[in-house]
Amino acid sequence: MKNIDTYNKWISGGYKYFSEVGPENFSIKKLSEILGLSRTSFHYYFDNKDEFFDCLIEHHMDEVEKFGTLSVKNSSGITQGIMESMEKLSTGIMFHTQLFIHRKTPKFDRAYLQGHEINFKNGILDWFLNYFELKTTKEEGKRAYLIFVDVLNSRFSYLIQTKRTVHTFSTLFLDVINDFKLMLRSYSPQQSR
Repeated sequence: MKNIDTYNKWISGGYKYFSEVGPENFSIKKLSEILGLSRTSFHYYFDNKDEFFDCLIEHHMDEVEKFGTLSVKNSSGITQGIMESMEKLSTGIMFHTQLFIHRKTPKFDRAYLQGHEINFKNGILDWFLNYFELKTTKEEGKRAYLIFVDVLNSRFSYLIQTKRTVHTFSTLFLDVINDFKLMLRSYSPQQSR
């Protein structure tokens, strides 16, 4: 009989480890050392690393759901909720950034986009369209949102890859919001006089 506590330890530890090193540097041997579990134990629960990554992605989708729920239910407003969720669920933000960095792998690209689809259902797309006062269709809004989050994840990825911790995720989020506002102003038609 499989022990659910050990399984959960593999998932939570693997989720954190993946968020730090990504799939290319992911080592079952290293993870087992970090967790104090044997590699035999890993193979009792998972056939291989690829199956394990599938389980981590499934866990990540649950975390994305939590992120969206926390963000939109914040009494101070969604912008504040997103910032607070980024700090509370920073491992999930880093995991999602690893998916972004490794989008050339179809599995990670699908997971990256699936995470955003969950956020759309949770109301983050509506927040985005309202916050930036975008008068557009939902499909065009989704494309604009994906540009926004790609820029955000590019900046997160730079922090992760250079191991810089000067910015918090929420501070960087505000920086990207301000840059996006400037970009929208520079590309929008001039007001008629």
